[in-house]
Amino acid sequence: GGGYNSRATVAQNIGPYDPEEVISYEAGLKADLLSQRLRVNAAVFTSDYEDIQGAVRRPGGNPTGTESITQSLGDAEVKGVELEMTALATERLTLTANLAFLDAEWTSFLADLTNSGVITDNSFLDLANAPRWSAYGAIDYEQPVPGGLVGWHLDARYMDKH
Repeated sequence: GGGYNSRATVAQNIGPYDPEEVISYEAGLKADLLSQRLRVNAAVFTSDYEDIQGAVRRPGGNPTGTESITQSLGDAEVKGVELEMTALATERLTLTANLAFLDAEWTSFLADLTNSGVITDNSFLDLANAPRWSAYGAIDYEQPVPGGLVGWHLDARYMDKH
């Protein structure tokens, strides 16, 4: 929901800010194959955001002279595809992989980002925490030892700038 900055130290930073809204659609597949030795999950999705809330710095009455407040920044559209697979290669060896593509962009981002009092069009900026590509892979192996099992795990992750 929307709200007010109750910890603001000057009146103009109190607010209000609008509620953040999103409409999302997703379609996907979840399948267990090869006698349940291979699990495949796939999804495509799209989300339309209105009034994304974010923190910005504004002049304030505290000792630092600025304060972080929440405000409605703008609107964005996010589309993507994700594929995930888990394979039981042997009784003791499990392989996991994930690949995701994300197309995220501001459709409207009008805000004063420089603290100058001038609102500018910032919709050319990247949407924060939205990497275009990300991938993950893991290998798990269980080794029998006297009295139980020892598990070995190795993984790697890749993520574009975000």
